[in-house]
Amino acid sequence: MLLLQFDKLYYGLYLHATFLLICFLSICVSYSSIVVKVRCGAQPQHHGATSRERKLTITLLIVTVVSLLLYLPHVIMDYVVFISKFKILQSLSFSVVFHLNSALKVLFHANSLVNPILYALRMPEYRSASLALFRKRSQQQRQVAVFPLHDM
Repeated sequence: MLLLQFDKLYYGLYLHATFLLICFLSICVSYSSIVVKVRCGAQPQHHGATSRERKLTITLLIVTVVSLLLYLPHVIMDYVVFISKFKILQSLSFSVVFHLNSALKVLFHANSLVNPILYALRMPEYRSASLALFRKRSQQQRQVAVFPLHDM
């Protein structure tokens, strides 16, 4: 019975690794097509538009690479555990496995913060729009807090 559950888990991890590989390949193909389009496609008439497209392409490359670097340790650990058939986890102490798993989860979830931070650093338009959004939201929250006092 335990062997049957292990086989199901093993094949589940195999499907998960296959799914991750497909996602990684789709990211690489998508980014490559964007780079080819920007480099070889019809160039806009205005130099400013060309400069903005190139800056956006470089920003997209940076965001993609940083996201993959933050996500890659999680995938590598899953792959190592998968290949070793969980023997590597059994050879480590619980504390080491817990801390390693926690660190990988922090990196994995930090991946969600990469896009807005890098876009805000590289693009002044994005930075000003996001700041305006936060200012508008904080003003709306202050107004909501004021209204109940008028009703009393």
